[in-house]
Amino acid sequence: MTHAATQEHRTLRRIAMRLPVSVKYSNGGVHQTQCFTKNVSANGVFFHMDSQIKVGSEIEFVMVLPSEVTMTEAISVHCQATVVRVEAGGDSRVGVAATIHHYNFEGDNLNVARS
Repeated sequence: MTHAATQEHRTLRRIAMRLPVSVKYSNGGVHQTQCFTKNVSANGVFFHMDSQIKVGSEIEFVMVLPSEVTMTEAISVHCQATVVRVEAGGDSRVGVAATIHHYNFEGDNLNVARS
């Protein structure tokens, strides 16, 4: 394996966090699946899903940050992202790493967007 193949591309700290996530993607039609995150950062997410997806695919997903994380109320985060890595699993699931390029936080008194 070359040095370039093992080079770390993460720029922000990832936090191991298992959150339910609803993922919408296009793969010969619009599909939606439910899964759980493995880790998250300010600009990325990693999760396992039962469906095949390709690197470069655009996805949308929604996850809910619980009150233990936000220190207030639970907040839904609606994200648009690009798949940057797909890892084959030992079963029918695949690991998906995606870079978030836009998100909206939505709570009772909160509607903040980042592009």
